[in-house]
Amino acid sequence: MPLPHESRPAGRPIVLRSPSSTITVLLGAAVGAPLRYLIDRTLQSRRDTVFPWVPFTVNLTASATLGFLTGAASAAIVSPPTPNP
Repeated sequence: MPLPHESRPAGRPIVLRSPSSTITVLLGAAVGAPLRYLIDRTLQSRRDTVFPWVPFTVNLTASATLGFLTGAASAAIVSPPTPNP
């Protein structure tokens, strides 16, 4: 099976083909955007530095969360639960 970037010509956008994919992306954006804003407001009120703490914190948290979810999903796919005898 070709990878997503191999199955479409360069420069064409990725199209979400199923309604569940579209809904998942919309829900992620609906939850993620307000959380990013709240984290931004909270950290800016507590820090007065030049370092970009908000993007750093949000990106680190999101990367860890996605890594955990990907690891959990791949563990379930690679070694599905065995039935009890």
